[in-house]
Amino acid sequence: MSISLKNDYSFLFSGLNKSVSGTAADMSWLSDYASIKSGSYGKLMKSYYSTVAGDDKSDSSSKDSRSSVLESLTSARVQTPTVSSETKAFNKAAAAADSLQNSIKDLGAIKEDADDDKVYEALSGYVKNYNSVVDTASATADKSIGNRLDSIKNTTASSEKDLNSLGITVGKDGKLSIDKEKFAAADKSRVQDLFAERRSYAANVNVSAAMIQSTAGYDAARANTYTAAGSYSPVTGSLWDSTT
Repeated sequence: MSISLKNDYSFLFSGLNKSVSGTAADMSWLSDYASIKSGSYGKLMKSYYSTVAGDDKSDSSSKDSRSSVLESLTSARVQTPTVSSETKAFNKAAAAADSLQNSIKDLGAIKEDADDDKVYEALSGYVKNYNSVVDTASATADKSIGNRLDSIKNTTASSEKDLNSLGITVGKDGKLSIDKEKFAAADKSRVQDLFAERRSYAANVNVSAAMIQSTAGYDAARANTYTAAGSYSPVTGSLWDSTT
């Protein structure tokens, strides 16, 4: 005697315990599969939607209600998650640190016989980007970024006299400012000493700026991780904390 499997498979597993949902013991889906294969499920759907279509013709308010629900669901699916203020702060710090590194690179590439206006413009760019790092790095809550910022400030403080010789002064808030008249009267060779040498003032600032950029970028990526629920949430946990 052979067993026919054309219509319903569920009887083969009828002895299994169905109290455990979501496991192999729950085989009720086999009967659903059989109904789909036999065509009974399709007939049921056709009958249902023909009834719904008839109801729509006689009840426009019901149709409008369903359309409104569908529009709301669609809108919710495509809604762009909001980036947190914490992530924005980290991104700003990373961008500012990158700009500071570019300023150092530009100053290091300036030749000794470069036009004074070009040198002044490059120094002004450095001052601007330096101050931006002070502002943006201070706005983050990462202690590592704060330590790197302190390192930059300490390096600048130790080179304050050399910076003053180029018309650059350090304010009480840790920010820089440049005086064009003082720069015009300065020895331009000091630019090479401060920004072109490998072990110069700028080289030390560059290392700390690179670390700020790396850390801030990493923090921005972990601060808002996309979840299955369609939102962004902080990454937390002892394992993460132990490695940072």
